[in-house]
Amino acid sequence: MRNKITDVKVLERIGKLREIDRITQWESGFLESLAESFNTWKGLTPRQYEIFEKIEKKHTDPSVVKGWNEWVKEYDDEKRKVAKIVAKYYQATNRRNGTGYWGDLPSKIINDDKYIPTRRQFEKMTGNSYAKRAIASATEDAKFPVGSIARIRKGISYTHKCAKYPNEDVLILSVLEDAREYKTSQACLLSNPANIFEIQQRHLKKSPNNK
Repeated sequence: MRNKITDVKVLERIGKLREIDRITQWESGFLESLAESFNTWKGLTPRQYEIFEKIEKKHTDPSVVKGWNEWVKEYDDEKRKVAKIVAKYYQATNRRNGTGYWGDLPSKIINDDKYIPTRRQFEKMTGNSYAKRAIASATEDAKFPVGSIARIRKGISYTHKCAKYPNEDVLILSVLEDAREYKTSQACLLSNPANIFEIQQRHLKKSPNNK
């Protein structure tokens, strides 16, 4: 059996690595457990040390550091704005659905203006189809603004409440600003104003009654 690694400098290296902002949530937790393990058992097992070295190389290799520094320069106000839009979308989606997409990354992006996700995180987080729709929803003007009249389209999935009212006219009461995948409004039926519900604007079309 290989001997465990007991050099205290390893503990110092673990500490320095934990200070790097770009480490992932899993890596942060793993490094924390390594530090606790080292302090408790006065060293690391060969397998623990092997994984630690892989993480260390990943974040301290000169080419990686160079790439990170270049990315920091590229991460301008526009990218930060896009990252915040998508982070708010995932945070809201997680809250509505009880999911945990992207772990604590959305919270870091939203609450810390100095935080910079890695290039890979940014590209994966903002480049998927859901994120692109959320970005469009947050940045494009509402097709049907507050006070306008629109008509509900036919053929909407039964999972949407508005599917029960095909070709009915609605009055747009508000345009919701709570990080949706699609721009969404609160509306009421013109035929029954007490019937108020949310509807995605993609499910609406122009109404001849909208003067």
